[in-house]
Amino acid sequence: MKITFVNQTSEKLNTKRLNKALSFIVSDLKKKRLRHRAKLSLKTEIIFVFLRPLAMKKINNQYRSKNKSTDVLSFTSEDKATLGELLFCNAVLRKQAKQQHHSFELELTCMMIHGILHLLGYDHEISDSEHALMFRIQNSCFTQVRHLLS
Repeated sequence: MKITFVNQTSEKLNTKRLNKALSFIVSDLKKKRLRHRAKLSLKTEIIFVFLRPLAMKKINNQYRSKNKSTDVLSFTSEDKATLGELLFCNAVLRKQAKQQHHSFELELTCMMIHGILHLLGYDHEISDSEHALMFRIQNSCFTQVRHLLS
């Protein structure tokens, strides 16, 4: 799957490592019993947008009525070739990485998985069982991919 990068921050991104991580994530998720798993084979592109906190806050407020910046937002696509868009806020990811005692890159990778699961129809906010299921899948995939990036 190809990543299209839109970077609206001043930070430089290691796109080679992000592409490597995405390839591994998609490969790992294809092996799991997931709803809409076929989309991972049918779709050829995903768009990653990196935003400053204020821009993320505005979008989060507009679409989720939450007046704060967040780590990742996901938007499905009408384009048959595109899985969707994942919007990331590096400032939030850096704060979370520090709290989790790991690197920004690992936190971003975790949120890549999280966002992709949302694009596949998972939503941890709708019920406790959905929350448990989504995070079980996310953590399983993250455990695999973190070894790749270490």
